[in-house]
Amino acid sequence: MVIVNPATATPERFYSTFTEYLTSRGLAAVTYDYRGTGASGDPRRHKHLRMRDWMQEDVPAVAEWAWSRFPAVPVTAVGHSIGGHAMALGNGVDDVARFAIVSSHVAHTKRIEPAGERHRVGAILGVVGPTLSRTLGYMPGKRLGLGEDLPAAAMIERGPLGGQTGLLFRRPEHGCGGARRCGDERRACDRRLGRPVGLARSDGCAHLAPDFGQCRSPHLLA
Repeated sequence: MVIVNPATATPERFYSTFTEYLTSRGLAAVTYDYRGTGASGDPRRHKHLRMRDWMQEDVPAVAEWAWSRFPAVPVTAVGHSIGGHAMALGNGVDDVARFAIVSSHVAHTKRIEPAGERHRVGAILGVVGPTLSRTLGYMPGKRLGLGEDLPAAAMIERGPLGGQTGLLFRRPEHGCGGARRCGDERRACDRRLGRPVGLARSDGCAHLAPDFGQCRSPHLLA
C-alpha cells in the first residue's frame, strides 16, 4: 500500500495518474485532501487550521488508518512538498515501512530568479495571501490560480516562512527547531527519526532552493 501525502493547495485528484500506475502494478493507493481543502471541508469552516495541524494531525491520522485497516500489508508513503516535510519532522512514520519525499523545497523567496517572479511570489506570500485570508476568512487560491482554497490560518502561517532558509525546520513548534544551517537541520531530523534522511529535489523546484544541494544525499528516505 502506498499513501500519498499531498502538497499545499494540491487536490488529491492531482495524483490520479501516479496512483493509477501504482494500482496497475498491483498496489493499493491512498490519496486524500488535508482538512479545510478540496473534498475535506470548506476552508471557511476550518479557518483555524494551520499547516502544522496538517503535518502533526492529518498525516499521522491517515497513516494510522491505513495500518489499522490492513495491518499485514507493508505501508509505503510518498510526501510531496509539505507532505514530505511532515514525515521528515517525524509525523506519520511510526506505522510506515519506508517513505520518500519529493520536492520538499526550502522556498526561500529572496533567492528566486528572475526578479519579477521573486517579487510576485513574495507579494503573494507576504502581503496578498495573508491580507485576503484575514479579510475573507480563507485564502481564495482558486480565483488567484494558486491551486485549492486554503484555511486562513494556514496561509497566515505560511507567509512569513518565505523569508527563512530553513522553512519549517527552524521553528520549534514543528519539531526540528534551532538548527542554524541546512545540514544541521537534516542531522537533527536524522536523530528524531532514528534513520538517515535523504532529500531529492526536482528540477521544477530548483529556482526555489538554489542552495538545496547542501541538504541532499544520493538516496531517498528508507
